[in-house]
Amino acid sequence: MSKFHTTFFRPRGLRHLVLGVTVLGACLSLAAPSFKDIQQQPLVTEAPAAAVDAETRQAFNDALAACRDLARGGQAAEADTAFQALVQAQTDEALRVQALEAYALFLYNDSARARDADALDAFGRLLAIPGRPTTQVKSWLGLKQAIHIRQQQHAETFETSLALLALPGLGATETASLKRQAVQALAASGRAADAVALAREVVQDADAPIDLRSTLGRSAAGWLQRTLEQPEEAEALLDDLLRLPLDASQRTAVRYDLLQVVARAIKPRNLDAVEARALALIDDPEATAWLRGRAAGDLLGTFYGERAAEQKARPVPVVERLLAQGVLPIAEEVRLRENLQRTLRALG
Repeated sequence: MSKFHTTFFRPRGLRHLVLGVTVLGACLSLAAPSFKDIQQQPLVTEAPAAAVDAETRQAFNDALAACRDLARGGQAAEADTAFQALVQAQTDEALRVQALEAYALFLYNDSARARDADALDAFGRLLAIPGRPTTQVKSWLGLKQAIHIRQQQHAETFETSLALLALPGLGATETASLKRQAVQALAASGRAADAVALAREVVQDADAPIDLRSTLGRSAAGWLQRTLEQPEEAEALLDDLLRLPLDASQRTAVRYDLLQVVARAIKPRNLDAVEARALALIDDPEATAWLRGRAAGDLLGTFYGERAAEQKARPVPVVERLLAQGVLPIAEEVRLRENLQRTLRALG
């Protein structure tokens, strides 16, 4: 691991978050990322601010209100100039931070999203100020990340997610959301293999929420199948997911994913595997009727392409048995009956 990567993850204070976000992309190209490398930053609370005399405070408040009035009045250029002048005029740190934050929010809220680059620069300047309270840093990073997301800057979204995960005091739901966002952004940035590795880490983490483990595991299987063209690895990962304490809906979703992998992706196709995966859904009382019907249709479609009549006919008894139960939604039943008739006509 590079020295920059190590610096980012050592708890030396929140000011290192900015350095970490700047260099993290280059560092992660040298070593696969891992959530285990993130070390919590220390909690920084609000320190008593130096007293500002009443006259200075009032003048600042009036100037800030004037800037906001210009912005609300649609005078964007004038507001921009006024905000910049206000920031530059401050000699007191607390007032300078307040002015810069107000300016950053003005840029962030530009309806045309034309000032996002300037907003990122402003939030970067705020984050570079040492010793700021954790609550402020979290807010600024969150807004910075929102810009990256709406600009589809996937690598930067990943890096900022890691910076947020390094902050203390995150709840379980927030942590799970950030990890999900980090993995998905990493994949979207063109680093599917690293995203799969990071997702596997979450899947294997017994302390992670089961919903997160299931979601990221299924996403990773999709990247393995479609992006990395490793369907056998996708099948193995999905089988690993079935060993987790999934609920009924999660379990049936994974089983349907498995059916798609063996029926459509793995070559040469193993008909026994396709049949086994389909039956695991069709005969599953926990699966929804719609999903059971869809699995039966996929089974019919897979065997329909076989030349041998005995292979074409193989799923017919299974489909007829399911239809006889009368449990399928009307649209699904109609579709399945049409597919069955197609097979029967082909069989003569």
